[in-house]
Amino acid sequence: MKASMVAPNSYTFSFILKCFESFEAWKCGIAVHSEIVKMGFCSSVFVRNNLLNFYAKCGKSSGLAWRVFEEMTKRDVVSWNLMIGAYMEHGEIDCAMGLFDFMPERSIVTWNSVVSGLSKVGNTELARSVFEKMPEKNECAFCMFSFGFLGTWEVD
Repeated sequence: MKASMVAPNSYTFSFILKCFESFEAWKCGIAVHSEIVKMGFCSSVFVRNNLLNFYAKCGKSSGLAWRVFEEMTKRDVVSWNLMIGAYMEHGEIDCAMGLFDFMPERSIVTWNSVVSGLSKVGNTELARSVFEKMPEKNECAFCMFSFGFLGTWEVD
């Protein structure tokens, strides 16, 4: 694109960042992050969410994802969900739940993700507690809740 003098947009960076979803692609993602900063796309919530997702998936910890989240001047429900998911993925359940409790607005995706994440790590009591507090339960919530607990039951 640079050679052809075609200017990238926020979608360009999002598609490129999705290509780097392993730690091996770390340096490429850092280079893209640098281009995002140089070209002034840091104010886009959409681009920032994709950066957050990149660091959450490729980083060995949630630290850089948190840094992107913390630097965001605007956050949407997707930003919060991504950060909670990053904490869950890295086993930082207390941080995830702290963010969940502090979150200004939750979607059904938020609730489902938290129940699923807690079930995956075997914290069935907290998963049940969150599930029971859900203001709205859909089929997805019931499935995740059921399968999460079925996966933790021991069969004689």
